[in-house]
Amino acid sequence: IFSSVKYLAPLELGGNYKSQYGQDYYLEKLGLLVPKGFFVEIGCNHPIHNSNTYYLEKKLGWRGVSIDALDYSDLYRVERENTIFVNVVIDEKEDEVDFYRVKDVDGWEKQVSSLHKQTLKMGKGFEAEVVKVSALPLSKIREITEEIDLCFIDVEGHEFSVLRSIDFRTMAPKIFVIENNGAYYPRRS
Repeated sequence: IFSSVKYLAPLELGGNYKSQYGQDYYLEKLGLLVPKGFFVEIGCNHPIHNSNTYYLEKKLGWRGVSIDALDYSDLYRVERENTIFVNVVIDEKEDEVDFYRVKDVDGWEKQVSSLHKQTLKMGKGFEAEVVKVSALPLSKIREITEEIDLCFIDVEGHEFSVLRSIDFRTMAPKIFVIENNGAYYPRRS
């Protein structure tokens, strides 16, 4: 189905674009962003650093809901007035789960915190502490009150569980951007 889709190389941009690999830039340049849209960002991380939605909110007038197992609520309250932050794991069922919070040694490692212990062995290997975090299906996030124009998913190997948690009859996003760096689900040529 995607045989004609071209691979878009990662970009390091800076300026108003804050995403890690140029996702915000590509979405804009491909003409996929409507004015004043609504986003949901799952696995959002920091409200500015490597943020896929900072540009959308600050430069294009978007609003949305950003979700992460790490608690960034204070930072979002200060830095992102049009984004509601929800501190939860998105999963197929409502539960309390073990989450592996990576120790932040060099200032970036917490970005690879995960529900899956085996993901910590990828790359250089990471030391983590286990914390209990509430889990909910995306369809149970009450802060999502309108049609989703764009949904970002960046959850370090937990993508399929997030997708299965969505009730596509009532809340199907118009566009998905799902990070797959190849480590968890190999790319096919």
